[in-house]
Amino acid sequence: MFLSDVRKVLTQIEMSAHAIMTYSGNSEVLKIATLPSFGSRWLAKKLPAFLSSNPNISLEFHDRVKDFNLEQEDIDVAFFYGHGS
Repeated sequence: MFLSDVRKVLTQIEMSAHAIMTYSGNSEVLKIATLPSFGSRWLAKKLPAFLSSNPNISLEFHDRVKDFNLEQEDIDVAFFYGHGS
């Protein structure tokens, strides 16, 4: 339970830091939701090439393991795998 609370706080700090860094208007933020395993094992390897070809885009990651609504959570794109039910 403690770990869950700490993760929430750290996520909020990270989101605030991104907001401050992009406040000048020189950068756009792409908000990505993904399963933690996919994000760390596959997606992370692809990011250096993406970031070097898109220097004005900052990335904001959200780990999700349960269903959610993209619009309600203000997420731009989500990567999931499964049956879709």
